[in-house]
Amino acid sequence: MQRTFARLAVLLLTTLGLVAAGLGTATGTSAESRGHGHGLTRVAIAPAVVKLVTKAGIAVSPIGDAHLISFRGTVALKFPIKRVRGDGSRISHTGGVLLETKNSRVALKRFRVNTERGVVSALFNNAVRVDVFRLAGSNSNLGKVKLLLTRQAAKALNNFFVPRAFSGGDTFGYATIFAK
Repeated sequence: MQRTFARLAVLLLTTLGLVAAGLGTATGTSAESRGHGHGLTRVAIAPAVVKLVTKAGIAVSPIGDAHLISFRGTVALKFPIKRVRGDGSRISHTGGVLLETKNSRVALKRFRVNTERGVVSALFNNAVRVDVFRLAGSNSNLGKVKLLLTRQAAKALNNFFVPRAFSGGDTFGYATIFAK
């Protein structure tokens, strides 16, 4: 069961490179944010994505101070908030996610939410920053912001892990920011 959660988390972060999304209206405070300097962002992976990752044999592991948890029937990742700028429009996170199979490995770290641009970016394999998700409103009980894969992220996931499984615009997961 823990391996399945790990697989799901990796897929989520790889795509979201994030994994963290937030709109000014998506921030809030709760007991969940205690213990982190500026709060945290929780990213719940869409159940269909979890099934796909598990079936593809992709192992998912949190990097640094990110955490993988069970959440409302799916898997979620928690990323500590490092810095909030621009009245909450730019949020930087620590930690990341590692996605691996026998033949491929992708690390997504230091997610950044930019609500002005409507994207979440991540440092891809310690080499280049890429936009992983587009932000959209959500009515889901899994999160206040829907994370939609960018074409670039979908292409990378298809190339590294599961050919033709992802498309730009697919829902990867749902994020909620608990900023202090």
